[in-house]
Amino acid sequence: MKLVFMLGVSILLSLATKAADTTTFRVVARVNDHAITALDVEDRVKFLILSSNLQVAPEDLKKLRTQVIDALVEENLRLQEAKKKGVEAEASEIKDVMTNLEKQNNLEGVGLTAFLTQNGIRPTTLENQIKSNIVWKKVVGKQCGPRLMVTPQEIDDELKKIKESLGHEQLYISEIKLVANTAKQKGELKEFANRLVKELRETPADESRNKAFDSLAHQFSHSSTALQGGDLGWIAESALKPFMLTGLKSMKPGDISNPLSDREDEVVILFLKGKRSPQEGPQLIETIHLQQVFLTLDDNASFDDVTKCYGRLKALKATLKSPDELKDLGTRLSGSTVRDLGQVSTDSLPPEVKTQLATLKENQFTDPTRIPGGMAIFLCGKKEKIDASLPTRELVEQQIRVRRLETFERRYVRDIHAAASIQLTP
Repeated sequence: MKLVFMLGVSILLSLATKAADTTTFRVVARVNDHAITALDVEDRVKFLILSSNLQVAPEDLKKLRTQVIDALVEENLRLQEAKKKGVEAEASEIKDVMTNLEKQNNLEGVGLTAFLTQNGIRPTTLENQIKSNIVWKKVVGKQCGPRLMVTPQEIDDELKKIKESLGHEQLYISEIKLVANTAKQKGELKEFANRLVKELRETPADESRNKAFDSLAHQFSHSSTALQGGDLGWIAESALKPFMLTGLKSMKPGDISNPLSDREDEVVILFLKGKRSPQEGPQLIETIHLQQVFLTLDDNASFDDVTKCYGRLKALKATLKSPDELKDLGTRLSGSTVRDLGQVSTDSLPPEVKTQLATLKENQFTDPTRIPGGMAIFLCGKKEKIDASLPTRELVEQQIRVRRLETFERRYVRDIHAAASIQLTP
C-alpha cells in the first residue's frame, strides 16, 4: 500500500473533515454491541483518499462513505468473531506490518503513526484494519481445518492443466473482487463497482494508477490477493473464467476492465498490466536438493577466526557418514544450524559452491565455504532437471488451498452477517 500526499488530496481531506465537524461522535452503525461513529468513518475515508490519491469529486464523498461503513461493519464482525473464537493478533504482528508499510513508503524517519497524525487521521484506523486482517486469516484457517488437505492426485491434475495452458497467451492482471453479503449490498454492488472503475480510469495510466488500484484492492477487495494489491500475477488465457476473458479481450496493458460478473452477489474489476506470447516447449533448468550446515562468522572476522571455523567444519565433514546424522548435529557442533534449502537452481548458487557440487555424487559434502554471514558445508542431494515454466508442487498445493479458503470464507462471512444484529443510522 502506497501513501501519497498532494495538494488535490489535501483539499479533499479538508472537505471530508469539514463535512464531519459537527457530527464527529454520532453513531452511524451498531454491530451487535459495538458502535461505529462518524469519526471512524471519516478517518477511514481520509485514509483511503490519502493512500490511493484518487481525485474523488466532493459530491461523491457521501457515496464513498456508504461503502466505507459497509467495510467497517465487516471489519467489526471479523474482530468480534475472532474474539469469540479466542483468536488474537500479537502486538509484534501488527508492528511488523506497520514497519513494512513505513519501508514501502520511505517513512522510516518520520514514522507511519506520526505521518497519519500530521494528516488528521487517527493511527487506530489503520491499526484496526491490520488487526482485522491478521485475526481473520487465523480464524478462517482454524475453522477450515481438514478442508485444506490436498491430495497428490489433485496437484497432478492441476499441473496437467497448467502444462496445457502454456500454449496460450499469458496475461498479467490484478483484481478487485467486490462481494455483497446482504440484499442491500446487492442493490448497490454494480453502482459502487462502476464508480471505482470511473475513478481508476480517470487516474493517469502510470504509477499513480498502480497505487490507486493497490489501495482500493487493500480496502475493498474480498479476495485473498487483497493484501498484495490484488496481484494475480501471470495467468494463461485458458485458465481464466469465460466472463473474465471476454472482458479482457479488447484491453491493452494499463487498461481497467468494466465490472465483470457471472453471479449477482459478486463483481470483479480487472487491471491488465501486461501480455506475453505463448511459451514454446519446456524451459529446463538444472537443480539440486541441498542441505546446509552453517556456522555464524562475522564478515570482517580475523584470519585466525576464519581458520578455526574452517577447521571445525572440516573435522565435522570427516565424521559425517549419512544425511540422518544431521538431525542431532547440535550436540556434536555447538552453534551450528542445519537448513534444508530444498530443490535449488544451480545457477543461483555462488560459483565456488556450484563448482564443487558439479563433481559430487548424492549424499556427499562440499568443503567448508565462506558465504555471507558465516561459513557452511553443503550436502549434495538429488540432481534433476525441472521445467522452470511450471510452478512447484508446493506452490500448486498452496494455490488450491487458497481457492478453498476463499470459498469457505465467502460462506462464513454470510453466516456471521445473518446471525449479527446490524443497525445503520440514516
